Amino acid sequence: MKKLPTMCVKHKYTIIIPHFNLIDLLPRALCSIPDRPDVQILVVDDNSGIDESRFHELNTFRQAECRFIFTKESKGAGYVRNVGLAHASGEWLLFLDADDFFEDGAFSLFDVHADSANDVVYFNTRSVYSESLLPSPRFGTYNAYIDFAQTDNIHHQNIIRAYHVVPVAKMIRSALVHAHNIRFDEVPWGNDVFFATQVGVKASKIAIEKTVVYVVTERENSLVKQFSAEALLCRYKVALRANQYLRSVGMKSYQNTILFHLKRIARCGMIPFVKALCLGFKYRGYNLHTLYRSSRMVKHILHTYNPSQR
Repeated sequence: MKKLPTMCVKHKYTIIIPHFNLIDLLPRALCSIPDRPDVQILVVDDNSGIDESRFHELNTFRQAECRFIFTKESKGAGYVRNVGLAHASGEWLLFLDADDFFEDGAFSLFDVHADSANDVVYFNTRSVYSESLLPSPRFGTYNAYIDFAQTDNIHHQNIIRAYHVVPVAKMIRSALVHAHNIRFDEVPWGNDVFFATQVGVKASKIAIEKTVVYVVTERENSLVKQFSAEALLCRYKVALRANQYLRSVGMKSYQNTILFHLKRIARCGMIPFVKALCLGFKYRGYNLHTLYRSSRMVKHILHTYNPSQR
């Protein structure tokens, strides 16, 4: 197992929280973090335009280091997460979205794994609607991967490494990220996919923990709810890049399906779909089966959008 370079660390954990106009939900996230001297909290604001004093009022921590970093670029969650990485001083990285929160007892479980030889530890989640806290179906696929996987099964490990493409609900060793210069894509949608894929692939040793430590919330106006042609094409391009990377490291059989993306883009019309096909050829994301399925979608689009074909 390759030894990672030694880092100068001041804390056991760094929690990075990207923030944009969620000041009313941020206290819930912060309150789920224990006030401990080995914890560093970095809230990175993406130019929300909110008075800085409102953030500082939320800092009730006496032992943990809680910092608010204000950016002026408005470049999205990927950019502010990268800013957080530049200021992180923890041995372990934990990512927390501003509208989500940790389960009670999560850090007790983190402590169990903190002295292990693992580079990444994957955990389970539960999903709720943000306002009511009633159960939501979001993240069901990722939970299915965790529930299915066995840590000592290489095939199961590879599924987790390739398919768990979110940064949350996992402990990531800081030295791994810095040794391989792994950063988030600074794009409007899907900024975390390539980061999470690289983290999974580069990790020498991983562990899979089925206990729930993270609560994912669902809101109507969140970025994951946006299905414009621009948003779908952006996510699709990220998926193609991730698949290209998996092929380059000998994990071709663990590529994510792109037909799901193509079907969604097809509903936006012919022009976005043609753009998607061009991207597919650029990133060599197609095999004969995919091209055959794509040709059927083209016929469907022509029939739908060209009355003369009906």
